[in-house]
Amino acid sequence: PAVLDARLSGTTSRFIAPIGVLGPGSVLLDGSVPLRQRPMADLFDALRGLGAAVEPLGEPGHLPVHLDGGPSGLGGGRLRMRADVSSQFLSALLLAAPAMGSGLEVELEGPLVSRPYVAMTIAVMESFGAVVDSNDDFSRITVAGTGYVACEDFEVEPDASAASYFFALAAVTGGRVRVEGLGSDSLQGDLAFTDVLAAMGAEVERSSTFTEVRGTGALH
Repeated sequence: PAVLDARLSGTTSRFIAPIGVLGPGSVLLDGSVPLRQRPMADLFDALRGLGAAVEPLGEPGHLPVHLDGGPSGLGGGRLRMRADVSSQFLSALLLAAPAMGSGLEVELEGPLVSRPYVAMTIAVMESFGAVVDSNDDFSRITVAGTGYVACEDFEVEPDASAASYFFALAAVTGGRVRVEGLGSDSLQGDLAFTDVLAAMGAEVERSSTFTEVRGTGALH
């Protein structure tokens, strides 16, 4: 089978697993030793629920694993998933869902963790023509099997998680850091870190196009 080596990237390994079984044939999904310790069981169970064959080649629920979508690939269907596990499992399935012939309907059990990441996933999918329907709390999400459409321009936001270090530097040193393209309309949950800095005494300014943190010299 084709070998997909995610090395040390847990996000890559999880996102690529459903994509690897969209077509006929099989893939071997693996990574470096530390990645083999990361949990994957809930995602593997979901793939089995959609008809894929999942054969662990080491410890069950972990990499490496042999995945096979069958003679016609993953066709889609309905799933029930726990909502209190990593949102990456749900995002992985959603990203692949438009390429499933029957689409995908996911029902989540319990409160959803990392809700902003699911909202970000759906927003990106819709930017490329995916048809997604969900209720307000994302407890039920339906994706039509209509495929994706290329778009000529797509703007990628700066990463709020990485930006938080620079915002913190400004707050600590009394300096000023402005990150363009990361504004009040962002869906990234980690931008709330600037609210914490504001509560600690830094000055925070947001517009629709940027976020700026200024240190005041009086953090508490």
